[in-house]
Amino acid sequence: LRPQLDSGAAVDVHLCDQLILPCALARGTSRLLVPELSLHARTALHVSELLLPGFKCKEEQLGTLTLLEIEGVGHPVPDEEAEPEPPAPPSPPPPLRLCSNMAP
Repeated sequence: LRPQLDSGAAVDVHLCDQLILPCALARGTSRLLVPELSLHARTALHVSELLLPGFKCKEEQLGTLTLLEIEGVGHPVPDEEAEPEPPAPPSPPPPLRLCSNMAP
């Protein structure tokens, strides 16, 4: 843990691979400064390239750190203000009918 904290990276190796997909779906450029890219992170980048048209990624070595720039595809977020239609109320039950041999 101490080498991770002393590295000066904003994101540790394990968090990086968890942030790649949200960055890939976001609009704009995300930058992650990491000590190194794990195999999980490289796999997440590869899967993002395969599944998200328009996804772009650039990796730049800055001394002992790696700057990962991810150009997200801008996946739209559903409108949070629009409320979904409430479900239709259940139809009323049919009226009760008395049997012919019962008095009203």
